Amino acid sequence: MANNPVWSAPPNAPSGADRALVRRRRLLLWGGIVWVALAPLSLGLLAAFTFSFAAAKRRSVATVIAAVVFSAALVGLLLTVDIEETIVFDALFIGNLVVSTSAALILRPHVFPLPAAPPPPAAPAPPTVPAPPSAVSTPATPHAWTGHVPVAARHAPNPTPSWPRADHVAPAATNAPSREATEQRRTRREEARALAHQDPTTAIELGIGRPDRATSYDDGGLVDLNRAPQEALAQLPGVGAHGARAIVLTRTELGPFVSVADAMIRADIPPGLEAEVAEYAVVF
Repeated sequence: MANNPVWSAPPNAPSGADRALVRRRRLLLWGGIVWVALAPLSLGLLAAFTFSFAAAKRRSVATVIAAVVFSAALVGLLLTVDIEETIVFDALFIGNLVVSTSAALILRPHVFPLPAAPPPPAAPAPPTVPAPPSAVSTPATPHAWTGHVPVAARHAPNPTPSWPRADHVAPAATNAPSREATEQRRTRREEARALAHQDPTTAIELGIGRPDRATSYDDGGLVDLNRAPQEALAQLPGVGAHGARAIVLTRTELGPFVSVADAMIRADIPPGLEAEVAEYAVVF
């Protein structure tokens, strides 16, 4: 099948600055994972170190107080509770494990924030084109002395036509086809997304999620997060060029995404955009 690209896809190999940024993002990502894993892997015994590190990193009063309180509670638990009282000790031990792990997951984005991708260079401003002269003339004013109106002004079109016009169509009649077309495109997206999950090879051949490829298959406007170029990703709701660049860098260095939620987390896209992005994105 011959493909005629609408635009040229960006090069796969990122620049030196981009590779340094991706290495830093990868280091922070894995550092955050190891930091969170300290609490469950140590059965909560190293949770005091986890919160102390968060307090030192964030330097906020609330985090310091939380670290001190949690450390004191852990020491008190080990010194005061009788290990032979199995039920009480196990309940407190499990509670400590759950609370420390949950708190570490909540604090991870603040302790190990991922740097955002640099914005793309600004495009040059388009040349200014002077607006054409208005084709509608203003009503002429009769001469103050003679009351004469020029012939050209008498035959000029009326700038304020009567309302309602004969060709006016009610909004309800014009909106009905638009709503029907929107529902049809949503149905096509659902069908194309199901086909991509069932038969990825056929989906790739048909160009599902690739608006940069000229294909006869209508997928309703889907965008493949693992294969579409940066220009297509920038068209997703709320993503823009900034988020599209982060998606391309992340998938190039860390591998393909397994879901839309995975792409949102790894590329550091605001979670509030997930529902809008998921409507048009596809991952397979």
